[in-house]
Amino acid sequence: MLIQRMNNVLVKHSKILFGIFTAVIIVSFVWFFTPGVDGSLFFGNGTGDKSQYGVFFDEPVTYGDIRTAMRELSLINFGNEINQEQAFVFAVRKKAADKMGANVSDKELADAIRGIPYFQEKGKFSPALYENFQRKQLEPMGYSCTDYESALREILRAEKLSNVVTSNVTLSDAEFDRMLKEKFEKLTFRFIQFVPFTLTGEVKFKEDELKKFFEANKMNFLPPAKYSGIAVAAMNADYKKPAAAAAVKEHYEKNKDQYKDKNGKVKPFNAVKKEIAKALSDLDVSGSDAAMSKFRAEFIKLRKTDEYKAAPEASFRALAAKMKMKLIPVKDVTVETVGGKVDAAVVRALTMLKNVGSVTNAVRGEKGIYVVMLTKFDKKDDVTYVEARAKAEQAFRLQKARDLVPFAAAKFRADMAKSKNPAKDLEALAKKHHGNVMKFPADVTRIMLESNPNTAYLRGILFDTPAGKLSVSRQESGVVVMAFMDSRKNADAKELATMKSNAQIREMFLMEKRNNVMLEYEHWLMSNCRITVPTGRGNKAQ
Repeated sequence: MLIQRMNNVLVKHSKILFGIFTAVIIVSFVWFFTPGVDGSLFFGNGTGDKSQYGVFFDEPVTYGDIRTAMRELSLINFGNEINQEQAFVFAVRKKAADKMGANVSDKELADAIRGIPYFQEKGKFSPALYENFQRKQLEPMGYSCTDYESALREILRAEKLSNVVTSNVTLSDAEFDRMLKEKFEKLTFRFIQFVPFTLTGEVKFKEDELKKFFEANKMNFLPPAKYSGIAVAAMNADYKKPAAAAAVKEHYEKNKDQYKDKNGKVKPFNAVKKEIAKALSDLDVSGSDAAMSKFRAEFIKLRKTDEYKAAPEASFRALAAKMKMKLIPVKDVTVETVGGKVDAAVVRALTMLKNVGSVTNAVRGEKGIYVVMLTKFDKKDDVTYVEARAKAEQAFRLQKARDLVPFAAAKFRADMAKSKNPAKDLEALAKKHHGNVMKFPADVTRIMLESNPNTAYLRGILFDTPAGKLSVSRQESGVVVMAFMDSRKNADAKELATMKSNAQIREMFLMEKRNNVMLEYEHWLMSNCRITVPTGRGNKAQ
């Protein structure tokens, strides 16, 4: 009886039961194949929130930590994509902040938000901009300002780590004295550079080698395309207007300091009135702009006519003549054309066109404003060895000269080692081996070199080089560089005493020491962390 009832139920509700049964099977297989939803490395490939991605000392960094870090960094970076490696570093810094007890108060968080330029209007925090940020940027991603503030708190907490780490760093008097002597030591040196260009004359080759090089790189030696055209011009000088008296007076009042005599006194207005009026008139381009605007308006109408479609160039010329505009012929210029009678703006505009009959928009040049038409375009698709030999040889020599650079630098160094007076012989020996010598101002201090971002290449070869010696060599991008230290001398006692009394210098040195301590801490921190997942699985999970 019971079996019969069950059978009736199964038959009656077979579709529903089959659906439930199917759903259970699907869920089961999704669980089985979903990568590590429970953190298990035996089910899926272990990318669930509890699965280990890396280690922080002996503590696991999980995929959950990585995903949280990616979300927080993405929120702070206005939705920009963050990769797992960046997230790992941030997750590690967060864990370090936990260990060090770094916290951020509500006031610190609020002050940080108020200080973000993106949320400021006229230098002050704008609640409206902040609300707009939530509505237009956060909400479409499924977040709110609360999520943003939580993420920012974590960022600030990680950054606060530096304050915790460096809070007890101090600078003793002995350290300050040592840094003063080191930073203000005066260096006089010369910089020696070996580059391929200066060694092209030393390259030996056979004609067959050059021919093979030409054939392999033929497309690089095609002559540049030649462009010819005509430019309708509204020259500034032709439409110049006298400057208004009020504008001249206003300019004088705002820029009096520019009009001083030899004694430093401001010249009276009447003495410079004509000079200012001419300068303002020369700068005024409103007349040429207006003339070109009229031409453009007429030209737009002309382009729609059958007359223009039948003869574009003739119609273009006729309109210019009708409106009494200048026509400037441009013949056989290339993208390499520099200088000449034709305005550079016209050449640039013309070489942007590819189809005969095409016309540019209005182009502002140095002396006027132009509309340019391309009337002829000559581009070669092939070139013979004879035609391109000079260019091919130049390129071939430059390529082969790269191999000669380190040998030239080594020979120079060997000759310097043999010299009884290297300081005196340096320039002659550098010239012999095709090296360039650059002199720097005498008595450059270490602190001057460290504060200039353009001297980074010098620091590594200078600071450890004794006086009268050649530095180590550095090779990068086919160039070898070294320096010769002519002299090193300490600042005198009076200079050191003056600098020692400067509180700003002491604070600067203390900041440098703190930065170095923080860098050492970061290095120690990251050297005790590592990503443990295989690269393939990590990328797949991402």
